Amino acid sequence: MDAGAFAKFAREMRYLEALVDDMPVALLTVDAAHGVAAANKAARRLFSRHEGVRPEDFAVYGATFADRLGADGPVRQELMILRLPGGPQRAIVRSATLERLGLRVRAVTVEPVQGTLDTIEMAAQTDLVRVLTHEILNSLTPVTSLAETAAALLDAEPPDVPDARVAVTTLARRAEGLRRFIDSYRAVSHAPVLRRRRFAAGPFAAELARLFAAEWPDVPLALEVQPDLILDADPDLLAQVLINLLRNGAQAVLRGGGEQWMRLGFATMAGQVWIEIEDSGKGVPENLRRDIFLPFFTTRAEGTGVGLNLARQVVVGHGGTIDIAEGSSGGALFRIIL
Repeated sequence: MDAGAFAKFAREMRYLEALVDDMPVALLTVDAAHGVAAANKAARRLFSRHEGVRPEDFAVYGATFADRLGADGPVRQELMILRLPGGPQRAIVRSATLERLGLRVRAVTVEPVQGTLDTIEMAAQTDLVRVLTHEILNSLTPVTSLAETAAALLDAEPPDVPDARVAVTTLARRAEGLRRFIDSYRAVSHAPVLRRRRFAAGPFAAELARLFAAEWPDVPLALEVQPDLILDADPDLLAQVLINLLRNGAQAVLRGGGEQWMRLGFATMAGQVWIEIEDSGKGVPENLRRDIFLPFFTTRAEGTGVGLNLARQVVVGHGGTIDIAEGSSGGALFRIIL
């Protein structure tokens, strides 16, 4: 090797050494000749409370961690609790094996993630509150409209008692459904608990239509229900999903500025129940259709991006699928298959 090539090689080695030394993830090396050594600044900062280079000397940071340093096993990645500066912290520990001048060397990286996990946990709690607030308000809006309708019917001269009774009965059922929905989310660490049962699709769909008409009287809703169709689902959670989709559709219809209509259909196909919600709005661009079910993804400035994600959770909990396509007039067509 001539002098110029050697100088270039030396510069490259110094660069690589500086790169390793300044990398933000702690790096330890383990080999038979030198034991455990801190290979960069981050490692020297984290592991400064021990004496010695044997794996067992690192037990001060955690017995499991010391055991992993001494085990010449396969490549692995683990989440461990280590006693690090600042107190116990969760850290991601990764290990791999390589060769250096014919000697087997294990490289172990340690990346504390306690701060990141704490931030995620706080964000998850905030997101949960947003989900619950969104869903409760979605259900309370038609309930409020129905209550106002019932009051107006009873105040009429003469009072329209039969229609008021229908409105109040629907109101009571939806209020009970909302109570069960809230109860199912009371334990924040669990998804909604499904209480499946068999029930007729016709009355279920008719009740959804009444709720929709109370909130969106200016948007015609066409109801298509296969005769004698029986659903096997949790009626309260399924109603929550469909109320969300109908509400989203009505907003899209009113924003569209053109023809205004919606369709809610229940039918069977190939032994499966198909539920379709179609609107006459402007639809969802094809490049966004894969994203709209992601949590907190929204295309509306006033949207929260939680309703469709929750709808997907409920449908998947039923063992079903939900997707979106283009409707007959270019609007959105949501299809649930149970």
